[in-house]
Amino acid sequence: MEVKVQADRETVERELIAAIRECMEAGGKECPELTSETVPFKDLQGFDSLCGIEVAVDLESKLAQPLGEDLFVAGSGESARPRNIREIAGVIMKHGKRMGKGDRAKHA
Repeated sequence: MEVKVQADRETVERELIAAIRECMEAGGKECPELTSETVPFKDLQGFDSLCGIEVAVDLESKLAQPLGEDLFVAGSGESARPRNIREIAGVIMKHGKRMGKGDRAKHA
């Protein structure tokens, strides 16, 4: 049985970076050094929406929480702006805090 653990921002960033690196390497794409300021959709050649989905699914499994659809991009349409790793980690942290105890039990 998987147990939900509240992670700190540093841990979330580390897991996010590892998931992005794994996705890029699995697709045969070169993955440069990743930092908190890296914007995956802008800075990583070959990182596309499919990579974003794969990373989100991987993180949902590792962190035992749903992450939503707005993980890598803020806004929509013409106002859409890709997020950096620090911002993505912040979204993940907010998602974890918003989940009530009943929701956690459903996803654990």
